[in-house]
Amino acid sequence: MTLPAVQSSDDWCDQESYYSLFLQGIVDHEMRFLDIITGWPGGMSVSRLLKCSGFFRLCEAGDRLNGSIRTLSEGLEMREFIVGGVAYPLIPWLITPYEINGLSSSLSTNFNARHEVARLLALRAFLQFIGQLENPEQSHVET
Repeated sequence: MTLPAVQSSDDWCDQESYYSLFLQGIVDHEMRFLDIITGWPGGMSVSRLLKCSGFFRLCEAGDRLNGSIRTLSEGLEMREFIVGGVAYPLIPWLITPYEINGLSSSLSTNFNARHEVARLLALRAFLQFIGQLENPEQSHVET
């Protein structure tokens, strides 16, 4: 990896002081990668990384996550969305967990538990991907 001259080396150091770059992906419910963002300095916040991505621009313009709208039993409309951790901004198409500061309700606790299940699906997809990179002879690609 060659560091750009316009940014200091500190930009490329992550929280553990290792030189790194980001690999951020968007995964669907079947663990298929829909979007990959890479090449940005490891010292960036994930929120800033998202806002610098093409995926963010496409979503904000209505060109991504623009599938059909589902109407729930209460008459509420639900659009496509993605889930992200507490470091991400809460925006209409990006759902983050409740930040619980001492006070907790059963609704927010239940929501956060379901949110975490969805978020861990993306982690499983990344772990499978990394496993295929580490053991290419064991990976199987269907054509």
